[in-house]
Amino acid sequence: MSEMYAFIEAEKTIHPVACLCWLLKENRSSFYNWLAGAEVCDIPEPGGSSSLRQWFVG
Repeated sequence: MSEMYAFIEAEKTIHPVACLCWLLKENRSSFYNWLAGAEVCDIPEPGGSSSLRQWFVG
């Protein structure tokens, strides 16, 4: 999960956080909690973050 949030953090200068969260089916509040340092359950996503980046970026 934290890899997904790190991806959103890296891409937020290019795309709005709301759009990224919507595309990735993630709650904005969960992202902002992660950004603020709140503990987030770290369950690995199938395919890892590299496949996520390829899917989103192209």
